[in-house]
Amino acid sequence: MEALLTNALSATVALFVIVSMFSMGLDLTVRQMIEPLRRGRLLACALIANALLLPLMAALLTRLFVLPEATTIGFLIYASCM
Repeated sequence: MEALLTNALSATVALFVIVSMFSMGLDLTVRQMIEPLRRGRLLACALIANALLLPLMAALLTRLFVLPEATTIGFLIYASCM
């Protein structure tokens, strides 16, 4: 019974996140979606921060704080995928 509830909770949370993100996207116009892409420098800075700085900061934090191995790996994967 506990496994069933755990699976149901996971599915419910995933569905909530998907629906919330979709509903926020519906609020945007095409112009609002395209405008940030026209700012090349801002876009480049955001990509560099997400691709390089965020994983680097995560690696430094995992070295600073002693965490279980599974938590460290999950934290690094999460930071790399953001």
